[in-house]
Amino acid sequence: GDIKPSKLNVRIPSWTDENGLKAKLNGRDLPVPSA
Repeated sequence: GDIKPSKLNVRIPSWTDENGLKAKLNGRDLPVPSA
């Protein structure tokens, strides 16, 4: 994605991240279902 995951983790999990498998919330890696 064009957006920086660094800023996404502050507001919403970065599903749009290249990984897409992990949502980073508050710097924590949370496992998310791959839609």
